[in-house]
Amino acid sequence: MPGSWESQLPFGRFANGFQSTCVIHAAAWYNPEFGNTARIVAIDGGQNFPFSTPSARCFDPLMPPIGTEDPYTNAYRDIPNDRTNLFCSGHCPLGDGSLFFASGQFWELGNPNSIQPATRNCEIFGFVQPQWRRANLPTLHVGRWYPTLVRDGVGDVLIFSGEKQYNPRHVEASAEIYRAAQNIIEKLSSGADILLVNPYGFFFLLPAGQVFFAGGDQNTKFLNTVRNAWTNTQPNSVHPERNHCTSCMYEPGMVLKIGGYADPQGQAINAVRTVSRIDVTSPSASSSWIKLGDLIRRRCNATSVTLPEGSIAVVAGNEGVDSTGKNINPVLTAEFFDPFVAPAQFTTHETPLFAGDPRGYHSVALLVSDGRIFVGGGDSFTTPNQRYRTFQMLRPPYFDGSPNRPVINSVSDTLWSPQSSLSVSIGFGWESSPPPANPTWEVALLAPGSVTHGFDMNQRRIALKIESVTGDTITVERPGNANEVPPGWYMLWLINKTSPPTGSRGVPSKLAAWVRVAW
Repeated sequence: MPGSWESQLPFGRFANGFQSTCVIHAAAWYNPEFGNTARIVAIDGGQNFPFSTPSARCFDPLMPPIGTEDPYTNAYRDIPNDRTNLFCSGHCPLGDGSLFFASGQFWELGNPNSIQPATRNCEIFGFVQPQWRRANLPTLHVGRWYPTLVRDGVGDVLIFSGEKQYNPRHVEASAEIYRAAQNIIEKLSSGADILLVNPYGFFFLLPAGQVFFAGGDQNTKFLNTVRNAWTNTQPNSVHPERNHCTSCMYEPGMVLKIGGYADPQGQAINAVRTVSRIDVTSPSASSSWIKLGDLIRRRCNATSVTLPEGSIAVVAGNEGVDSTGKNINPVLTAEFFDPFVAPAQFTTHETPLFAGDPRGYHSVALLVSDGRIFVGGGDSFTTPNQRYRTFQMLRPPYFDGSPNRPVINSVSDTLWSPQSSLSVSIGFGWESSPPPANPTWEVALLAPGSVTHGFDMNQRRIALKIESVTGDTITVERPGNANEVPPGWYMLWLINKTSPPTGSRGVPSKLAAWVRVAW
């Protein structure tokens, strides 16, 4: 069975006595001082009186383990936010490398006499130092619990949906945009309104600048961001289940929807195994979904992760809900598949069972810069109001058999802008000798992840055009479309596609190099 799991460990526990915490939100945060590894900014559920997020950690997943019982106690930094409860916020990186958070928990949750409006606060973390900005913070026009954030090609952030209030429930239809250069938030015209049944919808920036809404609803559409007008695509009739599915865009304009379940209407219901795909590189009213294939396991509350060599990992989740809506039957595996194949060639590969806490609702999965997947958090399946304060690392199939991985030794230019050279040279070697015979190369950029509730609001993979391979140097063409590669930091990967291990499309470099794209 391909892939493997590392041992489970408590998350966020310090040697000085700070207790472990549950990871509900996770975002990769990079600073050049870190070398080849990003930190993981991890957020638990906050507190309401006063509003704050005391359980927040900054974690180095590549710090060498120390000891055996709790080896990562020195890998954490405490980063509490004393102004906003960031539980159920939306988040993504900005072009300068800082992290932008929009909204969060309701202001007056628990007060039966209140309409319980969601907070309008925004928060910005980092850039150089691991700390929260405390001046000149923007404010949303409308509070949004469960919003989705989408970076655009100029570095601004579109903000969709979310619940404005909880009692009675009100899902917000209007959209806003954070103008990063001006540090202001503007409300978009009513043509950009979109009313979702379930917030935390799946939104993606397309190559020509449109924004595609992929569900979970059956009816999907794309937004012309110049005219602020939506156009419907063909509905996803092959995969109508809209509850607690996951979605990703594995290359510009190619979007997947995975798993989920139909409206239970008070009945126990199983999740589906369906994987569906749509090509919206040039979206139109005739763009249509196809069924790509079926997973091995039924899954809802899973998280999909795009990997360096282009395959998709579908991590954990559960098989359905009972008649009370309780999540049941956790899935203790991950699956890997190649999204580029035709439906007739679709195959998925399943890991062994992991020995640890099951990962369902409120769990996360995030790619780190050595190619492993950080997996953590989740609500307890057995004890109400309890969450798992643990994590473990998942090794995708390209680790199997300890293949000789490429090593990036140099990158001729790590700041990619219209003023820089169109060609970028990457010097490489190998982990060990002798090097593999006749490697077949692919080079790709991957955006750092920003994940919560089964959906990563920032992951994207862009294959780069290879101009030449000469000796130990690969020269690639710098990307030229800001909508495909919005400004910010990216992981740069070399992939050897010759004779990959089962379940993978190639063997990626031992570590990613980091480059910054600025338009």
